[in-house]
Amino acid sequence: MADEIINNGAVNSDGTPNVVPAPNSAEEPTLRTMQSDTANLNAPAEPIGMPLNQVKPEINNAPIFDADEPAFTPETQFSEDPVDSIISQKKSNLVKFMIIILLVIIAGAGIWFFFFRGTPSPVENNDMGDLTPITDNDVIIENNVPVSGFSHFPTGSVSRINLPLTVISLTTIKGGIISQAELFPAGLSEVNLTENGSPVSFKMFLTEYAPTFLESVVTDSFFEDEFTLFVYKNELGIWPGFIANLNTSYDTELFLEWLRAFELSNINEYFLVNPGTFGTAFKDGQVLGINDRYSPGTTAGASLGYLVNDGKFLLSTSFDGMKEALISAKMITINE
Repeated sequence: MADEIINNGAVNSDGTPNVVPAPNSAEEPTLRTMQSDTANLNAPAEPIGMPLNQVKPEINNAPIFDADEPAFTPETQFSEDPVDSIISQKKSNLVKFMIIILLVIIAGAGIWFFFFRGTPSPVENNDMGDLTPITDNDVIIENNVPVSGFSHFPTGSVSRINLPLTVISLTTIKGGIISQAELFPAGLSEVNLTENGSPVSFKMFLTEYAPTFLESVVTDSFFEDEFTLFVYKNELGIWPGFIANLNTSYDTELFLEWLRAFELSNINEYFLVNPGTFGTAFKDGQVLGINDRYSPGTTAGASLGYLVNDGKFLLSTSFDGMKEALISAKMITINE
């Protein structure tokens, strides 16, 4: 029965029975337990013999070289002389270094030109227009030395500053006064304005100083040529003004029309700084008891006023400056 179960009645193709060898009956199967596995692990190992005819030699797969051919050929490893290669590398580094130095020099030259040579001076910039550079010798502050030309201020009553110009214009007059602002003392100062050494007429001055107003207004019949330009300096700024003589035969009605046109003109032109905004109309007022017309600006200290007294026309961009000019020009008598 056991043989039938093992062989299962199978036969080979030649008719011989297909016999599967039965297990070795000499060795009885044993049940594996943890103790048996541990015992097998601790058991001493025994060498296993192997016939020599079953040992195969190892196969060496390393490449085989011809004995006459060297394994390393320097000629094929280096296509050029090692010394030439080192020299070429040094030349390449030197060229790179010279290029870096050249770029640094060019960048430095550009910075110098932009920040120093390329920065124009105020005269090159034409910020002062045609203003002739004024040196310390041209600007003179004197209290007791008479100034050539006409003046409404008696000698010694105010400080005087020379402002010699080669061309009279709005830019040169205002620019000249602003550039010498630090030289003006506090209070009232007269500006001795000349063009190429000659006195400037009032019409020429006013035409340039207030160009938008006088483009279509003729002043020949109202004023004489002589006038006095002054500035008043206080902690709020520098405020210009002037005094001009009226012609004895001027037409009163035409002059009133001229004053009405003046009030509607661009009165900002008379200031050295932005006076801010003005009201819609001039107002009636009084300065030391004399009637005047004025319009205050929103900038502190800015107030354009004018008056007519003793045959003279006075305009000032500062109320305090107007009072000082009235007193210094003796246009009013102060009872002491």
